[in-house]
Amino acid sequence: MCVNLHMYLIALALEHCVIVLYLSLKTHSWIHTIENQKREKGVSNKQYFKKYIYFLMVPVIVYSNRFEMKAKRRIWYMFYKLFSFLIGTYSLGVIYLNYMEPVLSESKDTRYWKLPLDVWRLTVPVIVFWWVSFLTFFRGFLKLVAEILKCKDNKFYEDWWNADNLQDFWRKWNLMFHKFARNHIFSVLVKTIKMNPALSLSGVFLISGILHEIIIDYTLRVWSFQWFVGFLVQIPAVYIQSKLPKFLSRGDGGNILYWLVLFFGLPSLAIWYRRTQFLQLGDNI
Repeated sequence: MCVNLHMYLIALALEHCVIVLYLSLKTHSWIHTIENQKREKGVSNKQYFKKYIYFLMVPVIVYSNRFEMKAKRRIWYMFYKLFSFLIGTYSLGVIYLNYMEPVLSESKDTRYWKLPLDVWRLTVPVIVFWWVSFLTFFRGFLKLVAEILKCKDNKFYEDWWNADNLQDFWRKWNLMFHKFARNHIFSVLVKTIKMNPALSLSGVFLISGILHEIIIDYTLRVWSFQWFVGFLVQIPAVYIQSKLPKFLSRGDGGNILYWLVLFFGLPSLAIWYRRTQFLQLGDNI
């Protein structure tokens, strides 16, 4: 019962933080776009406000004066996506409670030989949890919302599982944030601040790392920096991989290297954050 309540509170905190950040990024995009574009002739403030409200609801982060809309909703498609979302949410709970929490609850033991053992035990559950999270949110929830609002732009990801380097993965994993980072971070750093593209890309990783760290720290009620450091490490990692032989930097070799990073990086982060919870919160997790 305590574990179920713990998971529910984590999910609630995660939802709250993601919504606040999501709406904040949307509002920034709205203000930035309106300020940098000439107002359309014959469009009143009331009409602009209606566009803003619609923009807050549609599953996009970058504002556009015109959103392409479908002629009608597909009722059966909406039920299918709703069913997918509900099944996915239930599956996440089952995976976490039965296969992740038992291992994470033992991570209080900080003996040096326990970390690689726990990482190995968590590898498959964490990767499955990652996949189900992706299917539930991107293929279930977001497509359901897009269909309800008749939003024609319902492409939220590309084939990130075929990425052959970390930069390619982050470009394909979340197209909504990628477009925001390109239009409102990278573009501003290059065109306004006059930074070179390579340094601007590092700035994108830096800001993205900060946002991810805020979400995780708020959700888990800890003060930490592991995820942020993980993003910083990716900056030289992307450069180093680009200098490796072609069979390790592109194609199947690059894809295998990328999946190895995910297989061992994600469970390592999960254990380190749980240990941080034990250190900072004690038994009040």
